[in-house]
Amino acid sequence: MVLPVCHQRSSLPNQIDRKMPSPAVSFPGKRLLHLFCFLCWSQVTWGQHSWMHPDDHIRAPHYFEWIEALENEDQWTQARLLTTLPNGRIVDMSAHAQGQGGQSLIHINGDMRWVVSSEEPLSNLSASLVEGYNGGSLDFMWHNHLHSLGGYGLWRRHFDLIRFHGGDQGWQKVATDGQSPEDQSNTDMSMSFFAHGKAHLFVDPLSSRGFTAETNFVYHVLDLDKRQWTRKGAVDARLGQIRGGINLPSGWLMHNEAGELIWVDFEQEIARLLPNAAGMLEEFYAWHREEGRMTFVGDSTVWHLWNGERVTLNIPWKALDAAQDVPLFVPSSLPLNDNSMAAGPSVNGRERGTTFNLSQLIPWLMFLGLAIWFWLERRKSSRRREGRSPQTAAEELNEEKAQGQYSALTQMVLEHMGKQFETEELDVLLGISHLSSPETLRSHRARMIQRVNTEYRVTQGQDLIVRQRAFSDRRRSVYVIGGTPGAAAQDEGMEDATP
Repeated sequence: MVLPVCHQRSSLPNQIDRKMPSPAVSFPGKRLLHLFCFLCWSQVTWGQHSWMHPDDHIRAPHYFEWIEALENEDQWTQARLLTTLPNGRIVDMSAHAQGQGGQSLIHINGDMRWVVSSEEPLSNLSASLVEGYNGGSLDFMWHNHLHSLGGYGLWRRHFDLIRFHGGDQGWQKVATDGQSPEDQSNTDMSMSFFAHGKAHLFVDPLSSRGFTAETNFVYHVLDLDKRQWTRKGAVDARLGQIRGGINLPSGWLMHNEAGELIWVDFEQEIARLLPNAAGMLEEFYAWHREEGRMTFVGDSTVWHLWNGERVTLNIPWKALDAAQDVPLFVPSSLPLNDNSMAAGPSVNGRERGTTFNLSQLIPWLMFLGLAIWFWLERRKSSRRREGRSPQTAAEELNEEKAQGQYSALTQMVLEHMGKQFETEELDVLLGISHLSSPETLRSHRARMIQRVNTEYRVTQGQDLIVRQRAFSDRRRSVYVIGGTPGAAAQDEGMEDATP
């Protein structure tokens, strides 16, 4: 099921030490050098559990059952499998159909190193191991090529269009022109959809960190054939606070905070609002949201498969056709900033690729050398850390005894003690990732974190879920299960200021 892509930081949980012993300091700058080395290493690993070869993706649970279902199910355009990779990362694998008689391409949003076809699910079509990551992007099939629009990579947010060619060419950037959305780093919110050969983006460039009661989405369209961006105007306010939806080939079925079911027709540029009908979409989202659930999107319907069971979303098309319609957007009355004029003439020649070259690898080799030095320094002090102290053992015993006093939610979080999660990964763990509206996600996430931390604080005297700054990018925050109280005190003051 293709949901609106809300650009929030997405990374991989990472095993961390709950208590780091202080190494001996032989000179004043040694601790600073240790911190710098760890920062460099974190940038290399990009917050993962551990580096995983892309060929290991096929070892994910239910993978081959899903491949079989892709062949057996008819008339689907996109499909997803909720599963867990061997390194512990929770993902939605996605399959994109090429049309009648064409093979389907399978991909994981964020990992550019792995693309396979449904006909040869064991053969990776991406030859490079250093393509990097592009999380939170809109993936779709166009002219028999897999495309990825927008997202965030190792260094930045972007609205670039990249296309998969396979083999040594890997992913290549596709040049575009026109009034593209402005890159506001991590301070904007955006939702993206694909229909009728065009990519449709709702971008809120004025959104700031923290919970906001309303958004100011600007509607942008990218014509794939013309490679031309157009800024249409402001999304009509009557669509309300968008909570999420399903991207069908002809439009977008969504719901809002007011409980309205809305059909967005991108071709006619209108939206039809059906009051008090959003419950059916919420129930469909929640049906067996667990490992092994398969979702298929057809031309006019969506269905789930799980453990031999099937459920189909019965969309009330007749009621939606008769419902009130409103314009999708209000044309902008302000002058539009034409990026093509500011950028000068279009770039000719071969499009630049997104792969690394030798000069880009040199800093990574330097970081690796520093990491090796750090490991040797840590090894010198390993004798001081042999075995657990009686106090540490007693604390762990008390935690085990206290688990029986916690709710099911808190016990589930305790199973991931010592791991760190990016915001999107934590939403999947808490079972709220289907709420695609950023405001709703923040509200639900905050309440569930508060509930867990309150229970845990009663018995342990500290929070269980602690927000900390990511070493790989100080602008991002991660959630650490069982983090240190000092880090929690540092980050609690920023809870309302960070998405």
